[in-house]
Amino acid sequence: MHRLIAAALFCLFACAGPLRADPVGSGITYQGQLTDSGLPANGDYDFQFALYTSESDGAAVDTIEVPDLAVTGGLINATLDFTDVPYSGQALWIEVSVRPGASTDPYTTLTPRQALSAAPYALFALNGNQGPPGMDGAPGAPGMDGAPGPPGQDGAPGADGFVTLPYSGSIASATPALSITNTGTNNAIVGSVSASNTAGVVGVATGAGYGVSATSRRERRSTQSPTEAATAFTRRPSEAV
Repeated sequence: MHRLIAAALFCLFACAGPLRADPVGSGITYQGQLTDSGLPANGDYDFQFALYTSESDGAAVDTIEVPDLAVTGGLINATLDFTDVPYSGQALWIEVSVRPGASTDPYTTLTPRQALSAAPYALFALNGNQGPPGMDGAPGAPGMDGAPGPPGQDGAPGADGFVTLPYSGSIASATPALSITNTGTNNAIVGSVSASNTAGVVGVATGAGYGVSATSRRERRSTQSPTEAATAFTRRPSEAV
C-alpha cells in the first residue's frame, strides 16, 4: 500500500506567453513535494485539486482533475485554471488528493489544505489601482483626411494700387499697350504740364499704329500750342479732332 505525503506546497503566478505579446492567463502554477512510502515519488500519478473558501469543511468551489501527471524526484508541477472562481480578493485554499496513475483505488486526500498565496492575486490588480504608465507604442497609420471646414471670413480690402512716378514701360503686343475707357461724364486720360514745349500725354508708335489715339463724343477745342498739339495727337490730318 502506498503512503503519499505532500510537503512544502505552494502556488505561483502563471503567465501564458511573453508579457508584452499576450494577455495574462487566469491559470496558476501549483508546485509541491510528494513522497511515496517515505521516498520522493517518481512516476505518473492522478491528482485532484479542489478549491475551497475555508481552511476546513465546506464544499469545494471548483475541482480540477489532472490524470497521469509525471512526478520526478517528488516534484509536483501542475498548471491549474479554476475558471469558475474569479480572483476577487477572498481567501482560498487548495485541497490535493492523489493516487498512483495505474490505480483505480480511491484518492488519498493530503492534509492540511494549502492556502493560496498572494501571488495569484496579481490578476486582481487588473481591475485595481492603476500601475505606472508603460512605454509608448509605435505610431499608428495616418487616419483619413477629415471633411473640409467652412470657408473663412473675407479679409480686409487691400490698399489702392498706384504707379510710382516717373513711370516708363514698353511692350510688343498686337493689342493696345494701354486702354482706358471712362463710361462716366469725365475724361478718360488727362495730362497737364507746366513747362513750355512739352506735352501732357506722349505716346510713341514705331509700327503702323498711333502713339496716342482718342475718340470723343463731343467737339473739344484744344488749348495747346500747335507744337504741343502735334506732340499729343499723332493722327493723320483727316482724323484730327
